[in-house]
Amino acid sequence: MGITQRARGVLRRRDPEQTIVPGSRNVVYGPSLPDESTVHLVLDLGLRIGEVQMASGAGASDVTATIIGVVSAYGLPHCEVDVIYTSITVSCYRGTEQPPITSLRVVRNRSIDYTRLADVEKLLRRITAGEISASDAYADLDRITTASHPFPRWVATLAWAGMAASLAVLLGGGNDPFLPMVAAGTTALVDRVGRLLNKRALPFFFQQAVGGAVATTIALGAYALGLLSSAPLAIAASIIVLLSGMTVVGSMQAPSPATTSPRRAGWRNWR
Repeated sequence: MGITQRARGVLRRRDPEQTIVPGSRNVVYGPSLPDESTVHLVLDLGLRIGEVQMASGAGASDVTATIIGVVSAYGLPHCEVDVIYTSITVSCYRGTEQPPITSLRVVRNRSIDYTRLADVEKLLRRITAGEISASDAYADLDRITTASHPFPRWVATLAWAGMAASLAVLLGGGNDPFLPMVAAGTTALVDRVGRLLNKRALPFFFQQAVGGAVATTIALGAYALGLLSSAPLAIAASIIVLLSGMTVVGSMQAPSPATTSPRRAGWRNWR
């Protein structure tokens, strides 16, 4: 399908008000929008909420549906969302007589924080239910993103280590008493090394490469010393902390038409 046909299809789906003047170009009027400062506030609010989700490993389709739901709830019905691996772009359509308002936000940091995600989803439900204004929602989001973690960081490290030990047993290493111990210790080390590299702003891909190298080296060394009966099980259990492919897969998920359409997805997905 050509670019012209796709553009005409978009305009037909939006069903804008159109004035045809004989002998002149067609004028397409956009939807009635709030004042420009409110539009910028709403776009930035949607971008920041999408950033929290994307930084925590959410798929592109989920981030797109979230942003469309937020901006639609505050009176911006015709917005286009573009999500790639490192950034989110939102453009608010205003017709042919005015240029669109476009905002961009770069996702620089990635970490798993389910407490923050839960708080953001509660805020989303209030937004889509019309219970909170855009300025108050922005203030609540700022409070959520700057709040301290409910548990110390070492608790998360121990949790990852315990998960690796359990996975080692689940994979068939219950007969080897050293396998869960090696998996737990290696995972804890990988977590701490990854945290140190993250503070130095090393790209996420290289953090994962270093973590995988650490896990593999320790497992192979323990196997060479005769401490382990199966090096592959130890490696598989240890690198569970990395989940190396989740963010890449999430960023490459193509939003479906049902997701990108504000009439179909909209804010109803959050009820």
